[in-house]
Amino acid sequence: MNNKLTAVVDLGSLKAKLMVFDTQTLDVILQKSYLTLFGKSISEEGIVVEEALNRLDEALLFIKDELASLNCVDVKFIATESLRVAKNTEEVYLVVEKYFPDHNVTILEQGLEGEMFFRVVSRCFANQPIVTMDVGGGSVQILHGTFQNDRNQHSIHNKYLYKPGTYK
Repeated sequence: MNNKLTAVVDLGSLKAKLMVFDTQTLDVILQKSYLTLFGKSISEEGIVVEEALNRLDEALLFIKDELASLNCVDVKFIATESLRVAKNTEEVYLVVEKYFPDHNVTILEQGLEGEMFFRVVSRCFANQPIVTMDVGGGSVQILHGTFQNDRNQHSIHNKYLYKPGTYK
């Protein structure tokens, strides 16, 4: 078992994205994505359709094999807009449970999703105001702020949260 490796699986509105990184060096070891089309496949009633669940099932099989080949057992699951609006999240959780027993899926609130993106990107532009834009398949987050390197502190001045197709 490799205790230094952690995997994050992001169940997004278009793809399931896998990132494995070394927790000591923060190096990315593996990064892949698998098309699920959750957002496109949500019915008008808010149900993730069987076809998307089948694509997730196939993706998680590949992800499980990838993680086994790396001896990575520390896995975190997050989800974004498609599962924020889906009415049948339990069906999604059952597919995850099939391959990753006892793993929970954390559905990120849209503002937190944007803040996480901002916190990573802003470190590359220390001590200067920046605007980040995270455009996903189901939501868009635009944040304005700074990262103060001397204090190791992020300051978010403005936050704008949208759905694709909205205009402001």
